[in-house]
Amino acid sequence: MSSPLYSTNLLALRDFSGNEAVPAPPGTVLVIRDIDVYYGGLLAPQFNASGDAGQVFASNTWAPASPGLYSWRGRYVTRPSGLISVFAEFGMDISVSGYVLSAP
Repeated sequence: MSSPLYSTNLLALRDFSGNEAVPAPPGTVLVIRDIDVYYGGLLAPQFNASGDAGQVFASNTWAPASPGLYSWRGRYVTRPSGLISVFAEFGMDISVSGYVLSAP
């Protein structure tokens, strides 16, 4: 019988600006399923989520004076013991969830 698989909150940041890495624990891979980013300001900021090689797999730029929620749904899998990183240009609330699985 297989074990149940549960989604995990991998990152939760409030009013965050800058770069933040989310590493996979040794011997595991991360499967990113959901990213939600809320921006409530008046500027036109950029958000990016990048994979192991620095490649962007989720991105959004808000229009000036247009606060709102950006949601990404998909599947991005890190390399074994890899990481993802997020970049927020101005204060954003960021949530990243998915799975932590044993590396093949």
